[in-house]
Amino acid sequence: MDVFEQQRLWLHFIIPLLILMVALPWLIVALRRKKFRLWHFALAAMLLLGALIYYSYARGGPPGSPQRTARNFLKAIADFDCDTAWQYFSSDSQRAIQIASDKKKSDPSSSNVPRRYLEPKNLYCLPTVAPFFDGYRANSVKLLKAQGATATVAVKKGIPTGFLIPGFWPTKTRYEDHELSLVREGGKWKIAFQP
Repeated sequence: MDVFEQQRLWLHFIIPLLILMVALPWLIVALRRKKFRLWHFALAAMLLLGALIYYSYARGGPPGSPQRTARNFLKAIADFDCDTAWQYFSSDSQRAIQIASDKKKSDPSSSNVPRRYLEPKNLYCLPTVAPFFDGYRANSVKLLKAQGATATVAVKKGIPTGFLIPGFWPTKTRYEDHELSLVREGGKWKIAFQP
């Protein structure tokens, strides 16, 4: 069991269970005696606040974690916030995307595509030219492994199916498992993508 798995075990299972084991008997006794005091309400409020903090923390992953970075990146892609998404790419990925952008700009078949869509930060963000990340679900990100300066997360990609008219109005979504690679760069996790 690696360090991330141990932390996840403590954060997601053991600590909440210990808190419940300590606090719940106090509240049950007070409820049975029908003698609530101010500290009972304070304890219940602290449990509720702790559950909310835990839920928001566990849902996005710990701050600075690979899964939090991947979720934030995919949310920026889904919102077409290309400036923010661009910041999540590693420097090697940015260089590779710049080269791919230059090739697309010089390709005669791309002459009818507006130039702003071919800019490096828009190339893999906007779904018109290279919709690579289109359909990736940010809420499905799970850490697969993290070793040293590299990490891999699993993410589900939704693929529309069951169209009412071929190509229009999908009625179903089929999900495929995909992986995203991340690298540690400057103390932060970045998306490692090679077009």
